[in-house]
Amino acid sequence: MQRTGSRTVILVHATDIMAGGERSLLNLLRHFDRSKFHACVVCDASDDFAEAVHETGAPVTRVRFPGLRLPGLGAWRAVHGLLATCRSSGAALLHANTPRTNLYTAVVGRLAGIPVVWHCRNLLDPWMTDTDRMCAWLPDRIICNSAAIAARFAGSRWQHRVRTILNGVDLGEFRPDISGATVRDELGWTRNPLIAATSRLDPEKGHETLLEAMCTVAKQIPESRLLIAGIASVNQATRHAVLQRRISELKLDGVVRLLGFRRDIPQLLAAADICVLPADAEACGRVLFEAMAMTKPIVATASGGTPEIVLDAVTGVLVPPKDSRALAETLVALLKDPARRHAMGAAGRERVTKHFSIEAHVQKTMGVYAEALASRGIS
Repeated sequence: MQRTGSRTVILVHATDIMAGGERSLLNLLRHFDRSKFHACVVCDASDDFAEAVHETGAPVTRVRFPGLRLPGLGAWRAVHGLLATCRSSGAALLHANTPRTNLYTAVVGRLAGIPVVWHCRNLLDPWMTDTDRMCAWLPDRIICNSAAIAARFAGSRWQHRVRTILNGVDLGEFRPDISGATVRDELGWTRNPLIAATSRLDPEKGHETLLEAMCTVAKQIPESRLLIAGIASVNQATRHAVLQRRISELKLDGVVRLLGFRRDIPQLLAAADICVLPADAEACGRVLFEAMAMTKPIVATASGGTPEIVLDAVTGVLVPPKDSRALAETLVALLKDPARRHAMGAAGRERVTKHFSIEAHVQKTMGVYAEALASRGIS
C-alpha cells in the first residue's frame, strides 16, 4: 500500500543471476525512504531474485523483457505488462536498473506520461555500440555508478541529465565484529594466511591473472591460501570447469578453492586477510565497499571506477590490469606486513562510513527521482 505523501516508483529489472547490480537494487529497496517514495518492482528474473525482492517488502510483478534484436510479439507484451502495472499502481516514475529494460521503460514512460530514470552500470569494450549514449535523449535522468561510467556521456548533448552515484554498503550488515571462523573451519584453513576474491567468474574479472599470481605467492608463502566465490553470468558450469582445470595445471589444487555461489559474503570477507579484485576493468565493484566496511585491505586493478573507491596506498594497493607479477608482489608484501594491513583496513572502514554508506546512496538516488519529477513540473 502506498503511504500518504509518497509517490510510487517502479524499478524495472532483468537478470539471470544474482550479481552486483541485483545486490545493489536489493540494498536500495531495503533502505528506501518510504516517507518520500514507495517502491514496486517489475522484473524478468529468477524465483530467487523475485523472492529476495519480496522479502524487502516491495510488491513484485513478473514481466518477460525479451532482447531487442528480435523481440517480436514479446516486446509488445512487455510494454503492455509494464504499462498495466504503472496504471494500476499509480506510478509517478520508472527506474530502469538494467540495459535490457532501458528502452522498455522509455516507451512506457512516454505512454504513461511519467518521467524515466536509467541506471547505467556497465563499461563498454571498444567494439561495442553505446546505445545508452545514442538514446540518452529518452530518459529524464541517467544515474551512473562511477565517473568511469559517466564518461561514456561526455560531450553528449544530454550530458546535463547524467548524475554519478557510487554504490553504497550497509554498514550494519558488513561489520568488523563478524567472525570468519566458520568459513575457515569449513575450508580447513584455520591459521593460513587467506586471500579472498568474491565476484562473478566471467573472464573479464581477471581470475586467470590471479591464479598465475597465486603460483608466485604460494612459492614464497607456502601456507597461503586463496578462496574464490561466485559464478559466471553465462555458461556457469563451463566457466567453473575452465578455472578448475587451470588450478590443476598450475598445481594449486591444495591452495585455491572455488566455492561457487555463496550467500555468506560477510563471513567470507571476515575470514580473509586480504581481499582482491583483479578485474581487467570494473565499473564499481561492490566487493570493494564491502571489504572496506569489514576493515580488510584491498588489492585491485587501477582500472574503471576502482581508483574512485580504493585510495592507493591508503585503503589498499592498485596494480595494473593483467599484470600477474605486480599482483603477486603486492599480495606477498601485504601478507608479510600485518601492521600495514591493519592500517589499510581501518582507513577503509573510515572511508566507507564517511562517503559510501547505503543511507547516503539512497538519499542521492531519491534526489535524482525528485529532479526527474521536477523536470516535468512536479514538485
